[in-house]
Amino acid sequence: MNLQKCKMTSLATERLALRPVQPADANDIIRLANDFEVARRLARLSHPYGREDVQFFMDSILPEEAVWAVLRGSDGVFMGVTGLAPQERTAVLGYWLGRDYWGHGYMTEAATAIVQFALSDLALAGVRSGHFADNVASGSVLAKLGFVPVSKSRKYCLALDSEVAHVDMWLDGKDFLCMQTGEGERTKCKNVNS
Repeated sequence: MNLQKCKMTSLATERLALRPVQPADANDIIRLANDFEVARRLARLSHPYGREDVQFFMDSILPEEAVWAVLRGSDGVFMGVTGLAPQERTAVLGYWLGRDYWGHGYMTEAATAIVQFALSDLALAGVRSGHFADNVASGSVLAKLGFVPVSKSRKYCLALDSEVAHVDMWLDGKDFLCMQTGEGERTKCKNVNS
């Protein structure tokens, strides 16, 4: 996966702007991530979440992964993040939104744009993802994109300090791209750097 290309790419959808996360986003990340209801749904988000945590994210995660800020297109409000962790010929999709932005279809729209970019522009063979078994909303986001369950596992959740039942999912690149041109066409996105 071409991390440099990802770090220079901004995307736009009908309602959202996605751009690489910047150090200036730190306060927004802390404000939204320091919510137990957000953190308990993610493997790698601690709770409470503060300055040291966001510094670790900026110093250790951002150099190794492609991470985009999810902004509301109409006013630029920071709503959360989505990203891709590279693996050989694939990537792992991760995402979260602040609680105030749940239930409006924002993450389905953002994740569709990221997956479309990963499979079309980066030519990945597929994308992996998953969700904690009790996070039905996240499972719904992935299902809408065409992800299918491939196994069940247990993943450690930092916020809960325990292992949690997890559904591992896979999206084949060819299947997704075929769905793009057929009935039930996905949200259109454009690479604003093109």
